Amino acid sequence: MKVVSNTSPLIGLAKIGRLALLQQLFQRIMIPRTVYEEFFQACTSSEEHHFQKVATGFVQIVKVKQLCSFSRRLDRGESEVLTLALQEQADFVILDDRKAFNEARELQLTAVSTRTVLTFAEERHFIPSYREIEEELRINQFFPPKY
Repeated sequence: MKVVSNTSPLIGLAKIGRLALLQQLFQRIMIPRTVYEEFFQACTSSEEHHFQKVATGFVQIVKVKQLCSFSRRLDRGESEVLTLALQEQADFVILDDRKAFNEARELQLTAVSTRTVLTFAEERHFIPSYREIEEELRINQFFPPKY
């Protein structure tokens, strides 16, 4: 299974020490180099430590060479995520930004949000309740989208 992730889902799950959920669900995820850099610019030292501890072996960092053009104005990370998802014919692309999410859907990519990832984890009994994890995210100042 090929899965590409944007920065915010990684930050949210790192905030609560739950990045391993991505590995449990998908075995491996791909992120563009820009997403990797954005993560480390935006995260706290504990989030960085959690990423370093958990991500080794299941997060593949990919350098995107030629960006695709999109109908919406997206930031560099989102553009690289969508380009990588298209190039790799990803099964899922994890995005929380509404513009990028809508763009992905228009491109016939299977876009999912952090909330959807949590519902997948609940369905597979990796977590007891996605709502409990969402509340934990909110307590830690991360607000996943409602879609």
